[in-house]
Amino acid sequence: MHAYQSILDGGEHVSLVQGHVAGPEPVLVRVHSECLAGDVFGSGCCDCDAQLQVSLAQVAAEGRGVVVYLRGKEGRGSGFGHSLTAVSCQNPGLDRLEANIEHGLLPIPANMASAPRSSPISA
Repeated sequence: MHAYQSILDGGEHVSLVQGHVAGPEPVLVRVHSECLAGDVFGSGCCDCDAQLQVSLAQVAAEGRGVVVYLRGKEGRGSGFGHSLTAVSCQNPGLDRLEANIEHGLLPIPANMASAPRSSPISA
């Protein structure tokens, strides 16, 4: 496990590395943005934890790979409060994207800019 600090916003992120990942062969990589509701509390309103668990299992089965865990990117960077509000809209049948749009959050991709532009702080 390695911790990194973003040079863009100072946020700390983590990478879980299994096996030897250097070299010319392709490596499994999952960039996962933090989801408190799904990853920690097992919320059924999102599939974040399921995606994370599948990624970890695939890396374990392969024997090598990396899972990058971006902290502070809850709700594609909109924050935990917005995620909770979006969940309330999902109950009537909207999916997460529709719920975010309902609350005025633009359907933009997650900002992953801090992932490659970071420096190690521990190994």
